[in-house]
Amino acid sequence: MLIGSVLSLIAVKLWCRLMPPRSMADVRELAEKAPIVFRGRVAQVRVAEHFRHALDSRLATIDVDRLYRGSLPENPTIHFEYGGSPSGMMGHDCIDFQPDTYWLVFAVEKGGQLELFDDCEGALAISPLLGPHLKDFDWRAQMEADFLAGLNDVAAANRIVSIQRLGGLKLPSSLNALHRVIARGDKNEANWAVCSSLRIGDLSVLPRVKQILPGGDMSSPERQIAGQLEM
Repeated sequence: MLIGSVLSLIAVKLWCRLMPPRSMADVRELAEKAPIVFRGRVAQVRVAEHFRHALDSRLATIDVDRLYRGSLPENPTIHFEYGGSPSGMMGHDCIDFQPDTYWLVFAVEKGGQLELFDDCEGALAISPLLGPHLKDFDWRAQMEADFLAGLNDVAAANRIVSIQRLGGLKLPSSLNALHRVIARGDKNEANWAVCSSLRIGDLSVLPRVKQILPGGDMSSPERQIAGQLEM
């Protein structure tokens, strides 16, 4: 009986799933489904002593700089498990919170403890830059303002994730900023901006797509642009 129970638990944990790359995460859908959505800096990560069932169970304390939906306690901590690689363990436990990193978090409360809404898409890397606080606007507009601020980050990696998050938020009001990125000339950022524009439904970038795809380079973002055309 004991052996059967253990094997059942292993089978559940090893159940694999194919996850889209986090660069293509559907920010809007995640935020609409998760009861609690916030962003901030990881202040501390420690072992979660009271979660003895997990081999690598941790708690991350987040310094929250923006709450988009739901409510949070002071100095919130969120329980997570990490599968040991960027892609997690066969599509599970993909998120590795580390101190001084910034995340957009989609959470749910279970038994008084914050948990990730999804173990691989429940948190997305973001730029530390914040936009202005908007009064009398919904969470979509505020999230867009914060992602737009990230386009001016000094770190290229943070600018790129900001472009990707705007694509995932899918607001037509982001297109002017994305077109400015395209016009600015940096190839990688411009191609990601083309991809994000397509995700929003902007067909005006199709001439640019025609220039990008025949080049033979099918790494990201070119591969993702091709995927958007197929969809």
